[in-house]
Amino acid sequence: MNELEFEDFAQQISDAVESFLVSLQAISREESAGVAVPLLLLEVSQVLLAGARLGAQIDFTPIETYQPDVGPTPTLMTCACAWRPCSMRPTPSVTF
Repeated sequence: MNELEFEDFAQQISDAVESFLVSLQAISREESAGVAVPLLLLEVSQVLLAGARLGAQIDFTPIETYQPDVGPTPTLMTCACAWRPCSMRPTPSVTF
């Protein structure tokens, strides 16, 4: 994709998100709750479609790093240890 195609694609995604937000405001003002749920489902599916289009795009490398890696998340290690038998789990140390 060239620069012009990227800008056009970005504008389409932006339009889809803006449409979702405008529709969400309009649905919140609706008097009948029976109409709100089907309309919300329709709007959410439109946002999901925009997300799918983003996911199907080719990868690109940003010019500069905008989010540094901070290392592993401690909560993930806790979840990974949860499947082990109790005798293999590390003993938590609690200090006050």
